[in-house]
Amino acid sequence: MADAPITVPPMYCPIPRRNHPRAAEAEAHTMDWAERFGLYWDEEQLRRVRGMESGRLAAFAAPVGGFELLKVYADFTTWAFAFDDEYLR
Repeated sequence: MADAPITVPPMYCPIPRRNHPRAAEAEAHTMDWAERFGLYWDEEQLRRVRGMESGRLAAFAAPVGGFELLKVYADFTTWAFAFDDEYLR
């Protein structure tokens, strides 16, 4: 399936946008973790795992709290998408 960009229309959200201040560190950690455990089967899959930006996603979903929990959230997100890719390909 080709990567096709989508346009999401703007929508109102009463909650102000926040981001965990250690998002970049969480991203670096989760990519090291994914590579250490081999959560990809080829270079294309590794590119997709990197493109998910799980650390960034976790930082938006959990903008406050401890760094250890942020890393767990990012790792779980990475694992969940890699698992889905492996078993639904």
